[in-house]
Amino acid sequence: MSVSTQATEIKFDGLSPNDIGDLKSKFPQLNSSKVKYSEIDEILRFLMQESKYKTVTAYQDSENVILLKANPIRKITRIRVVGNEFLSD
Repeated sequence: MSVSTQATEIKFDGLSPNDIGDLKSKFPQLNSSKVKYSEIDEILRFLMQESKYKTVTAYQDSENVILLKANPIRKITRIRVVGNEFLSD
């Protein structure tokens, strides 16, 4: 039995195309076919420090593909108030 310390491929879910591009420029090893688990750990840490994501997780499937899944922080961009009713005792 052998244990691999590398993933074959990495897929992204929940990351914007700009963030994926930034990741690939900061971590050029993402462009290669083999990425070490320690490097995936660094990537997860980097994404969490960016404060754009509520959660960031990595999953590995049976075919050795890593899925980096990010849950973006939602920001309130607009509040709309309808009506102006006043209630009192």
